[in-house]
Amino acid sequence: KRRFRPIMMTSLSTLIAMVPLIVGNIGPGAGEGIRLAVGCTIFGGMLISTFLTLFTTPVFYLLLCKNSKRMDEVDIQLSKEFSK
Repeated sequence: KRRFRPIMMTSLSTLIAMVPLIVGNIGPGAGEGIRLAVGCTIFGGMLISTFLTLFTTPVFYLLLCKNSKRMDEVDIQLSKEFSK
C-alpha cells in the first residue's frame, strides 16, 4: 500500500506526457513517423513496467523472503542467550 501511490503518480505523469506526442502527430510533417514510434514505445513501456512493478515484484519478494531469515536474527538470539 505504501508503494502504490508514488508508483502510480510517476507512471501516470509519464503516460500523460506522452499523449501529446502520440496524438499530435496526426497529419503530414517532417519526422511524424519517428515521433509517433517514440511516443508509442515509451507509452507501452511504461504500461508494462508499471504492471511489473506493482504486481510481479511483490510476488517475487514474498517468494524469496519466505525462505530467508531476518538480518538481525543472530543479534536477537545472542541477546536472549546472554540475558539468561
